[in-house]
Amino acid sequence: MPAPSLLEMVKRRLQRSVDLVVDVGDIPFHVLESVLKKIENPKQLREIEANSPHIAEDTGPLWLNFIKRDIQNWEQKPHKPRNPTMWCKVYYKLRREQEEEIIQQQDALRAALAKTEQERKKNTSTLLNRAFDPVQHRRTHATSGPSVTKDPRNYT
Repeated sequence: MPAPSLLEMVKRRLQRSVDLVVDVGDIPFHVLESVLKKIENPKQLREIEANSPHIAEDTGPLWLNFIKRDIQNWEQKPHKPRNPTMWCKVYYKLRREQEEEIIQQQDALRAALAKTEQERKKNTSTLLNRAFDPVQHRRTHATSGPSVTKDPRNYT
């Protein structure tokens, strides 16, 4: 097995420290494709595209991977740009739409929970602040017996 070329060694090193890459200079996309595929942050890819605009035409599959990873139901949404260099705009637009959709869903959930809470409050019993004494609330009837107890010693 021959020794690895300098290019292969550089690629391996870049793949290990891909988080530090912010510019690829004039190197063509196909040379660094394996390195750029390791990028996990869309902001970093956007920065690399801004610093090296010649690779923007070829980064579509990388952006599509970000869309697949970060956007729910991405297949149902239009995700192909008219200009192949504008994949980042498509990603950020879909991301913004998803965040708005999540906010709407959260608001709907809050409203449903508030309605449920109101229904629950209607069906709850309230506790009195003072103690309930059942002896005081008992009805007294004339036929139920004497209201005053007689002392058996004074019985005549």
